Amino acid sequence: MADGTQTKIGAGRRVRKAVLPAAGLGTRFLPATKAQPKEMLTVVDKPQIQYVVEECVVSGIEHIIIVTGKGKNSIEDHFDHSPTLERFLEEKGKKEQAAMVRRISDMVQVSYTRQKEPLGLGHAVLVAKDLVGDEPFAVLLGDVLIPGGNPATKQLIDVYAATGVGAIAVEEVPKEKTHLYGIVDGEPAPQPPFGARLLRIRDLVEKPRPEKAPSNLAITGRYVLPPQIFDCLARTKPGAGNEIQLTDALRILAQEDGLWAYIYDGLPRILEEFEIVGATRSMSTRILGIESSCDETAAAVVADGREILSSVVASQIDIHRKYGGVVPELASREHLRQIVPVVREALEQAGMKLGDVDAIGVTQGPGLVGALLVGITYGKTLAQSLGKPLVPVNHLEGHVHAVFLEAHKAGRTAKLPAVCLIVSGGHTVLYEVKQEDSDAQDAGAKLLYRKLGQTRDDAAGEAYDKVAKLLGLGYPGGPILDRLAAVRNGAPAPVKFGPTKMKGNALDFSFSGLKTAVLYHVREYPEYSEEIRAREEALQRGERKFEQLLPLCSPKTLALVHEFQNAVVRDLVERTMRAAEELAVASVLVSGGVAANSQLRATFEERGKSAGVEVFFPSRALSTDNAAMIAAAAYSRFRAGIVADTTLNADPSLALA
Repeated sequence: MADGTQTKIGAGRRVRKAVLPAAGLGTRFLPATKAQPKEMLTVVDKPQIQYVVEECVVSGIEHIIIVTGKGKNSIEDHFDHSPTLERFLEEKGKKEQAAMVRRISDMVQVSYTRQKEPLGLGHAVLVAKDLVGDEPFAVLLGDVLIPGGNPATKQLIDVYAATGVGAIAVEEVPKEKTHLYGIVDGEPAPQPPFGARLLRIRDLVEKPRPEKAPSNLAITGRYVLPPQIFDCLARTKPGAGNEIQLTDALRILAQEDGLWAYIYDGLPRILEEFEIVGATRSMSTRILGIESSCDETAAAVVADGREILSSVVASQIDIHRKYGGVVPELASREHLRQIVPVVREALEQAGMKLGDVDAIGVTQGPGLVGALLVGITYGKTLAQSLGKPLVPVNHLEGHVHAVFLEAHKAGRTAKLPAVCLIVSGGHTVLYEVKQEDSDAQDAGAKLLYRKLGQTRDDAAGEAYDKVAKLLGLGYPGGPILDRLAAVRNGAPAPVKFGPTKMKGNALDFSFSGLKTAVLYHVREYPEYSEEIRAREEALQRGERKFEQLLPLCSPKTLALVHEFQNAVVRDLVERTMRAAEELAVASVLVSGGVAANSQLRATFEERGKSAGVEVFFPSRALSTDNAAMIAAAAYSRFRAGIVADTTLNADPSLALA
């Protein structure tokens, strides 16, 4: 295909056969696919795969090859003759229904071959080689339905008949959503009668970030390919999970024999949710998340692990403020009061009823045991009464998914493996985060964790709270200290806090010594006492806003707060970036309540930019404890079939790795 008008020797050859890969496990649609193939899930009034077969028939296909796997016998039964059923319908006078059943079996010749192991889409196509033979053929993916009078497959067949060159269907998608699709890098190659709809493919890029996408043309799941693709597949090196990917073989075909991208004429494609144009049915997975690990009662509904439909948080700060920290017994009592109205409000915001959710995700730990038990008990009760799966979630994994929720909203994708810092009032820990199956971050994929380092004493957020209490600045300490540190106004530092030095793991943290150093400094200089007393009196009067406390802080106090925050931020950033350098990762994830700190964000972004590492934060609302992150984390576990029964119990020390 040296130029856009060259025609190959395959021009004019009929495309008689089509390959339908149908060996996948369908975990994305669990529990519906636990006992039946995803291809047999009903869309409006027919199994999904029947729509695809009908598209083949209308496109002129004479022989369909369905590649199946274990547990797919019902597909063969569906397209086979059913004499008993036909006779029963005839006897009952239901002749139209009997004729319909007969038509399903008589539509087209169907053959079956088996993919014995789940080794990727490319391998599934390769399995059909002997049945296809030495002739061009179509490939149709069953989880893509394209309504319309002129099928996309027929349009691709016309392209092949005119040019003798393979073609794949593409459609335009919003630029900000390119990270959800395989994207074509192509150049216009107008050729009658197809005009500007035809592009010569230079490359295919899997789920690129919007700023790096070569175009907004997404691969649609329809292909017409020459028999040379089998040689390309045989030469394709297996990737993650020993899988052979069709995209890799298509890249070889494009370079050696040429490959068209064709912007098909028709209605928008239907993907993950199977939303039929004109119908209201949706098969997105909606999970109700419940979070009660500490002092926030939260509930949220998240669709497919990424789209937040609602998020409600009832904070207990006002209850615990007078004690300078969370009182476990009071937290549990407040959770009992709040959990029902919070869940009800989350469902109302999502426009749903309890029965509409597909699963319930609940925090199992770590956290305060009494607080955890409130959420778990309520979650178990809902799951049992509604007959819904109950998915236990690690609170720390929830914080990881908070980052992914925000990245998805911004049209960004975190490249894995990554280094993740979770930093809050109860945790300061570094993890390596990997995806089990590939490097491209996917909402439903199982994540693997390896602990790299952790605090040996106080968590960073705990140090903020203790220093704020010491200085008469109230609870919680993080937000007020962050704002005061930003208005130092050039006052000289009253003390310098050096880097924390420890033996052993260089990626461990320690903040107890820093907190004690602030204490000793304040004791050494009595001039702090008067203003501390003044601020404590203001707090007793309910004057705790930044604007009310700032006039009560001397330049020396502001400088002290600034130096304290400098030390905390320096330690968090240095150790995290050291881990990123050692592991040679391209992404750093920062989550937890302290991730809302403005100086921490700015410093991470500056260091990440200079190091060529992309840094991801959740929004400030998703940084603190919330249930959206729990529902998001529950999605991948739900897809993997990880559910609990009524024996589920709280685990206050639950480890992530």
